[in-house]
Amino acid sequence: MNNAIYKLYDEFVDPETGELTDPEAFAARYAEFSISREEIIENTLLLYKNCVSDAAAIAEEIKVLKERKDAIERKAERFKTDAADALGGEKFQTAKVAVAWRPSKKASVQQLESLKEIYRKVKRGTTMKEIICTSQAELDALSADYNGRVIIKFGTPLNRALIKRRFIYPVVARGNSSVVARENSSVVARGNSSVVAWDNSSVVAWDNSSVEAWDNSSVVAWDNSSVVAWDNSSVEARDNSSVEAWDNSSVVAWDNSSVVARGNSSVVARGNSSVEARGNSSVEARENSSVVARENSSVVARGNSQIVDAARNNNLEFNGNARIVYNPPNIDEYIDFYGLDATDTTVKMYKAVHFYYGAYHADYDCKFIYTIGDIVTPDNGFTNSVLSSCGAGIHLAHKAWAISYGANWSDLAILECECEKSDVLVPLYGDGKVRARKAKVLREVPLEECGLYGKIIAKRRANDE
Repeated sequence: MNNAIYKLYDEFVDPETGELTDPEAFAARYAEFSISREEIIENTLLLYKNCVSDAAAIAEEIKVLKERKDAIERKAERFKTDAADALGGEKFQTAKVAVAWRPSKKASVQQLESLKEIYRKVKRGTTMKEIICTSQAELDALSADYNGRVIIKFGTPLNRALIKRRFIYPVVARGNSSVVARENSSVVARGNSSVVAWDNSSVVAWDNSSVEAWDNSSVVAWDNSSVVAWDNSSVEARDNSSVEAWDNSSVVAWDNSSVVARGNSSVVARGNSSVEARGNSSVEARENSSVVARENSSVVARGNSQIVDAARNNNLEFNGNARIVYNPPNIDEYIDFYGLDATDTTVKMYKAVHFYYGAYHADYDCKFIYTIGDIVTPDNGFTNSVLSSCGAGIHLAHKAWAISYGANWSDLAILECECEKSDVLVPLYGDGKVRARKAKVLREVPLEECGLYGKIIAKRRANDE
């Protein structure tokens, strides 16, 4: 009987809205079941429980698949970055692959201010009529003068929704939609949506959305969104957003955002943002921002900013309390520079972790546990490239770096680990962090042993208790 009732609901319930498509026909069909009222309610509640259980199982499967997808995408980005670094703007072609760089055009940063005002309406959820497009045919059928909000709920990375015109109000991409914006289109990306912007299109990205901007497109990125900017595109990054800027693109980074600037791009870093400057890029670092400068990049450092002069031939200007950080090129120089305890073959290094529920948890993956006495290895392999400052591996550092990294955590613990020197890779453009193929966890280090900063944190905790 449950299967019959389930099939009936399957036939008459709209999967998008959950509403009955034909209530009268549904009631007539239901009446054909020769069961009591109690049986109807019992069966309905049992089906409810089954659906909740199925949904939970699917959600867990989605989580696992998303983690796999994200890992694969990160690996893909690593391949792309390493290839781009090797080419340095050159064209490359074989029988199997080809790479060409698009010509640059003139950019306009002023577009961003007008963009932000337009999109505030969308952010606040301003009441207006709207239409939801679930297919390319529905989107193409809309007139450019449609006086309402256009919402896209379709498109995949392999078959993206294509916005071919500019509407009166920005098009909103929702629910993990994948979109290509062309011909000066205006888009708001929400709910983990993915947008590729071409032809001077403008995008505001919210809610962990991903944007790839080409051809002088303008992007405002909020809420941990990720942006790759090409061809003089303009980006304003806020709220921990991540930006990779190519080909003379212009970026303003706020609120702990992360930027990789390439190809003569221009960046202003504010609010503890992190920037890696490559290919003659120009960076102005303010408000405790951190910059890795390489390939003749030009950096103006202000307000306690920190600069890693990786190429050692950059144009650096320091103001206020800004400082330069030396990056040792190998593990032996790293040991000497930071005064680490080491033997001919091993070195003791340190890691900031979260301590709760009686266990030491990694920062980026709370499921990864460090146990004193165990030898730990990374779940996702090891990135054996000095060009990657944050690849796969066990991330370790000297005490000062570790305590600084986790200084704001209420559950901070510092672990002392021992590694074989041969297992440690020092990134070419790092800021004190290294990574290892494996490490043995020796002990938890009392905060009082971690210099003045550690003593301050320990005293603060004691006072709180």
